Amino acid sequence: MNTTLTSSQIVVLDLLQTVRQLHPPCEIDIVNDVIAQRLKDYPFASEVKTKIVDGEVYIIEADSKIESIVGYTPDELKDKPLSMIMFKAIPEEKLSKILESLDKYGVSVKTNHNKHKDGSLVETFGWIFKVAENDYREVVMCADKVVGYGV
Repeated sequence: MNTTLTSSQIVVLDLLQTVRQLHPPCEIDIVNDVIAQRLKDYPFASEVKTKIVDGEVYIIEADSKIESIVGYTPDELKDKPLSMIMFKAIPEEKLSKILESLDKYGVSVKTNHNKHKDGSLVETFGWIFKVAENDYREVVMCADKVVGYGV
């Protein structure tokens, strides 16, 4: 079967290849810089900065592409709990596993069902990177734009 990839799909594959090559013990700043550079060209992914306060994940900031994913502007999400856009809150057990992976490897992968501002559901896929203590970056993507997702 001969499949032609779109330019957006090629960017995602390039990003995945970069993530695979830049695993710990590589400096986390290098990983973040390389990923940020790749994401600039990809229209279906947003970088979101988060922190955890009293067991709840808060959005500190997001880039402008978040609006194309969940319908909210970065200003509408700033300093809001992540649960604002989630269909269901992250179960404590799942959050513990994510944090364990972040502490051990500096990265975790997750999927979510998010609430779009218009009320529809949006399935997202993302990588979370630990930058420093209680300082996380998540690359959030529309799952239907990820090559091979659900295969």
